[in-house]
Amino acid sequence: DNNRAASWHPRLTETKRTDIDIFRWTQTGADLSRRGRSMRHSSTHLCRKNERGAVLLTTLLLMSVMAVLAIAIIGDINKSIQRAVAVQSRAQADWYMKGGETYAALMLGALVKDKPRFNAAIAESQSLDFPIENGVIQLSLSDGGNCFNLNTLAVKKGRATNLNRIVRLFVLLEIGQDRAESLAAKIADWIDKDDVPLTGGAEDLTYASKTSPYRAANQPMIDISELRAIDGLDEVTYQKILPFVCALPSSRPSKFNINSMQKRDWPLLALAFGRGLEGRAAAQSVIAKRPPNGYDSVAALWQMPQLATLKLKGSGQSMASTETKYIIVNIRVATGLASAEHSQTDNERVLFERTKTGVRLLARRDVF
Repeated sequence: DNNRAASWHPRLTETKRTDIDIFRWTQTGADLSRRGRSMRHSSTHLCRKNERGAVLLTTLLLMSVMAVLAIAIIGDINKSIQRAVAVQSRAQADWYMKGGETYAALMLGALVKDKPRFNAAIAESQSLDFPIENGVIQLSLSDGGNCFNLNTLAVKKGRATNLNRIVRLFVLLEIGQDRAESLAAKIADWIDKDDVPLTGGAEDLTYASKTSPYRAANQPMIDISELRAIDGLDEVTYQKILPFVCALPSSRPSKFNINSMQKRDWPLLALAFGRGLEGRAAAQSVIAKRPPNGYDSVAALWQMPQLATLKLKGSGQSMASTETKYIIVNIRVATGLASAEHSQTDNERVLFERTKTGVRLLARRDVF
């Protein structure tokens, strides 16, 4: 039979085993093929998921970049708007300032024709307020000649007398005698044309040796703020003497208007009286007891009983007057008051000179 044949016939047995192996290999190949297809499907599915994630990340990145760019553009637009508003506000404030100057000139032109009213307006430091859109324009008057004109030191003639007067003024302001003499000499050296320092003074050599070197002006002062550059003049002393000194566009001594002086101006009148503490008391009394319409003349004032004890005999009368030659108008323009962010305030000091027909503008300075 077959078993026997297979057992004794080796070729038959070998053929049957081969068929079985082929069947097994075929089954194994099919399984591998199915597994391969399953793995390819899984791999394709994972690739598609990864692609969708990459697209999402790219989209988010682009949106972030666009958002940053949009914020930057909006910021630039806001800054441009703010800059335009600031420029417009600055231009509008300048026009308001010019309007204040024009009104002040017209007002002064009418006031100077009425001496009592003019003196009263300055003595009382009258202030005028003009409302504007979201702001106000303020004008205030003061006598520009009620001060010691430092530019008188630029002239050699009478310099010794003027130096003596400024030293006495500093002493009345409670500055020590030695320091007063040194400051007066240094101010004179700053203004005069030569390079030779006075006793206790300072010229180019002193200023050139400073950490930030500079030179003496050697010309009349343009603005009283030049005092800050004087060697040895500190801020406390500067603020103390500031209300009583000035730099007028003239080398002539300024005359104090006895009818426009305020109570705080007594050191100037005491300087005219020239009698130390007695002069101080007399000056304060003269200003406090001034008649409503002012004194008729300087000579009449010098003959008053309260000055009899000083025995002036006419000395000092050349320093006083009953008229004002220089007028200072302080102009303040405040705009944008409705918004604290856009509000700004500008201050300007305008110097007018009195003429026969009215007033004329001499100088204007920004005040910070």
